[in-house]
This record gives sequence, structure tokens and C-alpha cells, in this order.
Amino acid sequence: MLSFIMNYWITILFSLVVAIVTFLYRKLLKYLKNIDILEKQACLVLKLIILKKYEEINEKNFITVAEQEEILEIYNIYNVLDCSNTVDKIIDRINSIPLK
Repeated sequence: MLSFIMNYWITILFSLVVAIVTFLYRKLLKYLKNIDILEKQACLVLKLIILKKYEEINEKNFITVAEQEEILEIYNIYNVLDCSNTVDKIIDRINSIPLK
């Protein structure tokens, strides 16, 4: 009788542990997916900011040192997030605009 109870409780405890681990694993996957989505959104926002700044600077045909530093800071964050390299050409154009 005692061995039956021990086996029964071991089975219940094992099932409970497996259920908890499965639950936590699913939560972790959902969390990682959300982080990936947030990184992609951040990349998009940074890209749009850089493009907007480039349009403003391109209209003036000059760039101030403060504006250049601001854009380079945004670009550095863009690179840290490992976004695509579509902004590299824009940064090259910004660097070729004369300083004022």
C-alpha cells in the first residue's frame, strides 16, 4: 500500500513539474517573440527619423555640427540593433553635405 502511494505521488509530482516547465517555456517563447517585434519597430522608427532629418538637411544644403552628431548618435543605435544596411547610403550622403 505504501509503495502504491509513493508511486502515485511521484507520478503526480513529475506531471506537475513537466506542466510548469512547459508553461514557462511557452511564456519565454512569447517574450522572445515580443522582443523581436519591438526591435524591428525600433529599427523602423530610427530609420524614419534619419530619413526625415536627411530631407530637412538636403533642403537647406548644409548641416550643422549638432545635427550631424545627433544623426550619428541615432545611426549608432540603429547599428547596435543590427538593423538592415539601407540607411548606410543616406549616412554617406549626409557626411558629404557641407558643414556650417
